[in-house]
Amino acid sequence: MSDVVLVASSVYAAVKVLSPLHCEFESLPASREALPCVSVQPLTGEPVAKRYKDGGYVGNYRFALYLRQAAEDNAARLDAAKALAGLAKAVEDGPVVLPEGFSLWGMRQDTLPVRVAADAAYDDWQTTFTLTFKKG
Repeated sequence: MSDVVLVASSVYAAVKVLSPLHCEFESLPASREALPCVSVQPLTGEPVAKRYKDGGYVGNYRFALYLRQAAEDNAARLDAAKALAGLAKAVEDGPVVLPEGFSLWGMRQDTLPVRVAADAAYDDWQTTFTLTFKKG
């Protein structure tokens, strides 16, 4: 299994534990009955920040948390922003446990929660992160 997949699995497992909502990886339900839902989605970026001669490296895993909820009114939208901010804080401070051979060097939230999509049935909110780790 690739290093990125191992780190992604660890992040997903942590979010599933921390979120009171149903959680998916790389997908969000279209059915209004399945909402609200959280999704962990990998982002593009340079995964290796520094390589060592012994084969180890410092890597970055960039990902987004999405919250999809039924679109109702301004109060619901403010609640969604607040809920995603709370989950983001828990993820940033929380127990991401990386596999053996990996060391967690840090986790930072890169963006504030923002609504990125909306239609008649739902709103999607997003915040992004960078997890820095050392392998080897």
